[in-house]
Amino acid sequence: MEMPFPSIKLLAYRERWAALETETNPFALVVMAYLQAQATRKNNQDRLRWKIDLVRALYAKEYTCEQIYELLRFIHWVLVLPKVLEQQFEPAVREFQEEKMKYLPEFLQDAMDDGIEIGELKMPAKCSQMSLRCDSQA
Repeated sequence: MEMPFPSIKLLAYRERWAALETETNPFALVVMAYLQAQATRKNNQDRLRWKIDLVRALYAKEYTCEQIYELLRFIHWVLVLPKVLEQQFEPAVREFQEEKMKYLPEFLQDAMDDGIEIGELKMPAKCSQMSLRCDSQA
C-alpha cells in the first residue's frame, strides 16, 4: 500500500514570516515557534525575547482556551530556556497578561515544578485546575 503525501520544508517559511504573523491558523504559530527554536539554538537571550514575543502573538489571536493551552505547551516545549531565563520569562508574561490577556498561564512552569504530567490533563478540567480564566469562562 502506498500513501503519497505532500511534504514541505518548514525552514522555507522563514521567508514568509510576515504572512505567518497575520495568519489566524494556529499552525502558523507552531511554525513560527519552530523557526525561532532553530534560529536561537545558540543564543538564549534571543530565545527569551522570541518566546515572549510568540506568547504575546498567541494572546493577540482569537483562539479558544484549549488552543491557547496547547500552543503554550508547544512554545514552552520547543523554546526551552535555562532556569534563570525562565524566571525572567514568567514575570514578563504576567505583566502583559495583566494588561489585557485572556488568562494567567504560569501553570506551565508550576505544573512542571510540581511534577504534573501536563499532557495527561484534560479539558475543560485543566483550565479550572490550572487557574485558567478564559474569556468564555470568566
